[in-house]
Amino acid sequence: MSTLKVNNITPTAGVPSGGGGGIIQIKQAFKTDAFSQSSTSFSDITGLSVAITPTSSSSKILVMVNIFVSVADACLLRLLRGSTAIGVGTGNSGGSDNTGFAMARMSASNLSDTHNITILDSPGVDTQVTYKVQGRPTESSANLFVNRRGSNDTYGASSSITVMEVSG
Repeated sequence: MSTLKVNNITPTAGVPSGGGGGIIQIKQAFKTDAFSQSSTSFSDITGLSVAITPTSSSSKILVMVNIFVSVADACLLRLLRGSTAIGVGTGNSGGSDNTGFAMARMSASNLSDTHNITILDSPGVDTQVTYKVQGRPTESSANLFVNRRGSNDTYGASSSITVMEVSG
């Protein structure tokens, strides 16, 4: 004889209107290979992009990024919904190319760090939405490395982007 005990059962379409908070679906991109970027223009970090189609335009999307970077000077990282940067700071006078969710400043290319961002986004659509991570070094003499140290590639790491549809 089997017994099933639960505290709550949430329908696949989410909880009823006004209930909110049920997880409807989860998508993830997990990056294990290395990436490097030398251009000071923002570029997509290959492998850190994930698409999700919300079941309702009232759903929210919980986005979580965990990224391992190394850079000789400084770099910027940013999160985009489609082509729109989200979760970026506004306290700068340098324009949109100087905004991001993480500003990593390291004094040598063998220094590395993991950066994270978690955002509860409200895309307001029930069509496919793509979330991705971009990065760039801030100096033309620098390189941005993802999932490895800049001074050598003998150490490997991983990065990920996870999105969850949360009922509205």
